[in-house]
Amino acid sequence: LNYFGPWILLSYGFQSSFGYLLLRELRLSRLAALAASVLYLTVPAFIFRIGHSALLAHWVLLYRARFFGHKVGVKLRR
Repeated sequence: LNYFGPWILLSYGFQSSFGYLLLRELRLSRLAALAASVLYLTVPAFIFRIGHSALLAHWVLLYRARFFGHKVGVKLRR
């Protein structure tokens, strides 16, 4: 059973999804957040980790960054 394929697929999906949600939290427009979430998939630090499947979890940082503002009450934009 090869579990690396689904892990890589989930990592790409989560990277883009959590990037989009983070940018929407920063009150970017839907179109801008969608365009930037596609760019999250092309970050060289993410692309060069394909051979190391354990290092593909950059989406965890995006997930936690989204909720950081809620925890400390940061308002980044008006």
